[in-house]
Amino acid sequence: MLLLAGGSCGDSPREPLRPPPLVIRARLPQPAEVAQRVVTPLPEDGRARAKRVEGERDTQNSARFPLQGVAFHVLAQVHAKPDAGAAVTGYMRRGSRFAAGNAVRGKGCRGGRWHAVQGGGFICSGRGFVVGPGPQHFEPAPAPPSLQAELPYPYMKTVGRNELQYWRVPSEGDIAAGAEGLRALRARAAAAPAEPLTETGANSEAGAATVGDAEPGESEEPPRLLPDFVRMAMEPGFYVSIDAAASTPDSEYLRTVRGAYVRAAAMEPAGMPAMRGKALDGKRSLPLGFVFLERARSYRRDAATGAIVRGDAAPKYTTVQLTEQRARDERRSYVVDREGELLSAGAVRVARATRRPPQVPKRARWVHVRLSEQVLVAYEGDRPVYATLVSTGKEGFATEPGLFRIHAKHVSTTMDGAEGTDEAYSIEDVPWTMYFNGSIALHAAFWHDRFGRVRSHGCVNLSPPDAHWLFQWSTPALPAGLHGVTPRLSDPSTYVLVEP
Repeated sequence: MLLLAGGSCGDSPREPLRPPPLVIRARLPQPAEVAQRVVTPLPEDGRARAKRVEGERDTQNSARFPLQGVAFHVLAQVHAKPDAGAAVTGYMRRGSRFAAGNAVRGKGCRGGRWHAVQGGGFICSGRGFVVGPGPQHFEPAPAPPSLQAELPYPYMKTVGRNELQYWRVPSEGDIAAGAEGLRALRARAAAAPAEPLTETGANSEAGAATVGDAEPGESEEPPRLLPDFVRMAMEPGFYVSIDAAASTPDSEYLRTVRGAYVRAAAMEPAGMPAMRGKALDGKRSLPLGFVFLERARSYRRDAATGAIVRGDAAPKYTTVQLTEQRARDERRSYVVDREGELLSAGAVRVARATRRPPQVPKRARWVHVRLSEQVLVAYEGDRPVYATLVSTGKEGFATEPGLFRIHAKHVSTTMDGAEGTDEAYSIEDVPWTMYFNGSIALHAAFWHDRFGRVRSHGCVNLSPPDAHWLFQWSTPALPAGLHGVTPRLSDPSTYVLVEP
């Protein structure tokens, strides 16, 4: 989480300290006089003051939040008030630990009590949380996401067909029962092709209703064919986030962050795209070009003839500081960099400055997505601070132009092919997701490396390091301990301008 605090020059002396003037006294001071003197301490330097203030803040927080808690639901909700009907401002993920205040009165917390949490808001200890006077635990507790890394979890891709996710490390009998249920499920799917080939077990985080609960006269759901200890069936192209390893005498398994187990032999590590955006820090400025083709080249003008001749190779994702000049010959158009080198305009995506929309406040944070160039530029007021390539919606799934605001942020969230992905049917824990237009989001995409081209089903794909930077920089900030946050209308929230 990125929290910026204003500094002050008063923390450090403006001039070097000088020794006091020498005073010659006619007599030695008497003990009573010494006692009356006031000794003025030297001013604190900035580091010492920050350490002292931090210590005072920790002491205050310990008094306000003396209890400790842990979340054991995948989506453990945090409310704006101690009321089950109050707005949900965010949620914690299973395994999140937090400091909590003493119990307070509230509404709708049957079987538990309301507690204020240090990150802001209130939780009901009877709904996905355990709160007590000391450290709270449950097993198996997943490892927390890495908020400072490019990816919050390790990710694996399914390469085997008909692979099952189990809610426990399976025995031989479990494997046989799972295979039998999968055969029955596929037979039903063949008879009714619209039926999904996956089912969510009764122990899933979605809290699926038990089959048979329907009232007489209501249409009942088809019977569940996969055993309760099977979460779902996977096909090639499914991605999962990995938490730990487990094994049996016959096979190695991986435990997912969601708590299911998959066969290690059926998985392979997900790749990491090479794309890296650039900070606009004075050394770089707009217009900025990004080579997005695999086999691009630079060009130069021959000093004697003025003809444009081939130069060196320009690797994919090379960043080029451009001028507004253009050049042409009978074959192509070129962009020109500050060194006079030329690149084919068809091989380069160009990020250019644009005016802040009048609806965006002068000092607000906002991002500009240019669909025709497949680029994104982040702004603080009128100052561009970051630029990178993106992948937006392909034909039939075009990303909608307009001015929006981020209305939800998630460290990670699951998507399927209908939301933000393309080649993969299901991706658990898509990292650094920032929803701005309904189900359309800015998010990391580690499953492809073709930024600068349209590709998604409407979302704005970024490389993981770019999405991580944007997630940390954008508002609302993610409170400590939370996995996702939903800003209120009055909260600062980053604007997203999408233009053709």
